[in-house]
Amino acid sequence: MCRPPKMLATGKCLRSQPLLQRIRGRPIDVCLELQPAGVWQSHWYLRRNERNARLCRPPKMLATGKCLRSQPLLQRIRGRPIDAFLESQPAGVWQSPWYLRRNERNARLHGQRPSQKMCDVSVQVRSTESEMYGRSSLPSSSLPRSLLYQLPPTLCAAPAAVRSLLQRSPRLPPTLSAAPAATPLPVPAAALNTRAAPPVRSINRLLIHLPNSRRLLWLYEQHGHGFDAINLATCWRSLGRLSAVERRELQSDDGALLSALREQTHRQLGTFQPREVSCLALALAQLDLRGASWRGLWKDLEEAVLSRPHAFNPENLSTAARAFAMAGPAAPALFDAIGDEAVQQVRGFTTRNLSHTACAFATAGHAAPALFDAIGKVSARRIRDFTPRYLADMAWAFAVLDHPPAQSPLFDRPFARRCEALALDFRPGAFCQLHQWRLWYAGERKFSDALPQPLFLARCSAAFRAAKTQPTDLQRQVAEAVVALGVQVQEHKLLATGYRLGLVVDIGAEDLVAVEVDGPANFVGREPTGATRLKRRQLSHFGWRLASVPYWEWEKLSHPDESTQRAQRADYLSALIEETAWGSGD
Repeated sequence: MCRPPKMLATGKCLRSQPLLQRIRGRPIDVCLELQPAGVWQSHWYLRRNERNARLCRPPKMLATGKCLRSQPLLQRIRGRPIDAFLESQPAGVWQSPWYLRRNERNARLHGQRPSQKMCDVSVQVRSTESEMYGRSSLPSSSLPRSLLYQLPPTLCAAPAAVRSLLQRSPRLPPTLSAAPAATPLPVPAAALNTRAAPPVRSINRLLIHLPNSRRLLWLYEQHGHGFDAINLATCWRSLGRLSAVERRELQSDDGALLSALREQTHRQLGTFQPREVSCLALALAQLDLRGASWRGLWKDLEEAVLSRPHAFNPENLSTAARAFAMAGPAAPALFDAIGDEAVQQVRGFTTRNLSHTACAFATAGHAAPALFDAIGKVSARRIRDFTPRYLADMAWAFAVLDHPPAQSPLFDRPFARRCEALALDFRPGAFCQLHQWRLWYAGERKFSDALPQPLFLARCSAAFRAAKTQPTDLQRQVAEAVVALGVQVQEHKLLATGYRLGLVVDIGAEDLVAVEVDGPANFVGREPTGATRLKRRQLSHFGWRLASVPYWEWEKLSHPDESTQRAQRADYLSALIEETAWGSGD
């Protein structure tokens, strides 16, 4: 749109600006000195020029070999040594260590011989970075540049000429300027713990971009003692976004690798703002940390939300609800507080917030009629803003909690038209959710006047039927034990509704009992998840008798003696099937 001030004094750009014709022919450094303070010489301007070095030629590159000869405004300094030219410039503009090191690279690139000062500073910076961040960690070019200026005090043991440059640079910590002259010494590992902590924004940028848990935990070990609430929340958020393999490694031994981070977070939890509280809860849920050593932190997180729900904005409310629904302990009081506050702020919710909040309540199995009435009314007015994913999530949440459709205008004809318009953008998982919604809306609730077109419904049914799950070890153990009972068993039976049953037992006279094995993923604590509740309710509605085998009951039947274990499991399954078949009121 326009050329910002930071580019007006850079070679070619200068000649294209009519407002600066009056300074043509004047040296760039003189032009910089004539500008108001904070416009040309601000740290932001210098940092931005460093980033735009490849797009235009900023002042920091004008004294480097080939670049020097291509600038007519600097003809007066031709033939002068580069280091002599640098010493004549204002402190902090041309003489930073990073600039000297970058100039060394540019000089080598253009076939020029770098000055001795460049080489001395570059060696010092490289050796320091190697000690601080490790040779196998990250390349220095990918680190935030403000971290490159957080050098240990021992770097001040450089030659006198370089030390004078460091003392005049405003970007370095005070400890560097105050350090006395000394002979060069190696940087000991112990000295790294005494250096000034990087700024909050710099450490956050590094936490966000570090690629794996090893480097994140190393950075916490080096700087964690100075972390504030923002740093801690950012660290947890980065850990929660790691790959599934790395998350499983962190979960081992009840999260022993994260014990120090957990204790510090627990101590500083009182300083967390609502945004940090919700981010921390979501990260813990993504890492699936809910063992005995984490219960205290979860309890304090719940208290942090209950103590001030009015301070949470729509984004924070939806994030906190998601976190406790995914992996947190049962917290009905927390969902009541979030529901009451969400009703007051529902007009400020985005479609994403509406969808996530509805799904969180559905996953936790917490009915909130007033909240879902408000969500339905707001969503009906914004139906054109919903993406395929949020449409499917919203429909699935209403189906799980069995909220009466007559009380919500959401599922009218505009909803069906929106689904049809986005038919090509739905993913298989979204089609499956809409199929379950249809089974609820048309099957359980007997509404059929506002359904999408049959072709769209057929695609939903096909996707639901095609979805397959791999049997777990727990399911195989139960299947072997049921077969050992001597009854007729069908495995992986596909029903007309599209549901697939793991085990179907024929107990005679064409009486069938479905045996479902529910692992940890089917529960939040000891309560079934929303998906588990929906499947059980719909199978019962369509006439199936369902026997559930929770994982914790099956684990209690383990015994060192195989014959004893086999007998215990047989007795348990026989009693469960008999109770389901004859105790259902038939």
